[in-house]
Amino acid sequence: APGTAPSLRLVPPPIISNIAFESNRSYADIGGGLVLTGAHFGTQDSSPEITVGASSCRDSEWTSDSAIRCSVGPGMGMHLALTLQLYGSTGAIVPNAFNYSAPTISGFNMSSTFVEEGATVTLMGSSFGNADLTPQARLGNTACEATVWVSSAAVLCTAPSGIAGAATLVLTTSRALSTLENALSYTPPSIDAPTGAIASGPALGGAVVTVFGVGFGNQDHKMLDLTVGFTGCNPTAWVSDSSMACVAAPGVGGNLPVTLHVPGFAFNMSSTFAYHLPTIERVEPM
Repeated sequence: APGTAPSLRLVPPPIISNIAFESNRSYADIGGGLVLTGAHFGTQDSSPEITVGASSCRDSEWTSDSAIRCSVGPGMGMHLALTLQLYGSTGAIVPNAFNYSAPTISGFNMSSTFVEEGATVTLMGSSFGNADLTPQARLGNTACEATVWVSSAAVLCTAPSGIAGAATLVLTTSRALSTLENALSYTPPSIDAPTGAIASGPALGGAVVTVFGVGFGNQDHKMLDLTVGFTGCNPTAWVSDSSMACVAAPGVGGNLPVTLHVPGFAFNMSSTFAYHLPTIERVEPM
């Protein structure tokens, strides 16, 4: 009637009590049917819209006042929020509601477990993503020179510079991380056999001893040490991938070995260094 105030009908907000896959999976990497159960979803079709993370579900369908389903598309990510809209307005938000399957590295494709800088390592596994979401791979603590997504089951890593020793493969995708412990080892360095006259230096130390070889790394990894005889050099300096140098400590003896120490390896060059023999300048009576 004219002058009569319109009546308002209060609709209780929806309550989401459970989120489940139709196939009883708790995680998904390729998506699938998702079922929300709860209360106050509407006594008739409430035109539900469901968003997982930043992606809308496909084919959101009202089933009853206590159930709604939709199809989650392929994606990646962990701890994604789920948002339910009814009648075109936000009805409920559930934080940390949804996890896509984390990546899993099951192996790698190489003919050897030894790797050199610049080699291409194919990481094989699952849940690497159904699209290129810029995954990041690393070998040990060093990022791959390049990481290339190939498919949900393969990612390429261009091996960075490294030194001998076991290295773990690590892949990070959308904040989810997978590791394959001690998967590869860098090819150990080798030292050249000495040629020519034996190196020598004063007994008080100070002689610069240079060792030549290959595989010392294209940068100083601070993992290599040299010893002359049984005494450590101070300091040991990385020069290049093919040379190391150190300053001999005070000592005595001849035909001493020079040893290159790498984690897990020791390379010995025998009869490489001699301290100068003492000389008698004069003899005085007592």
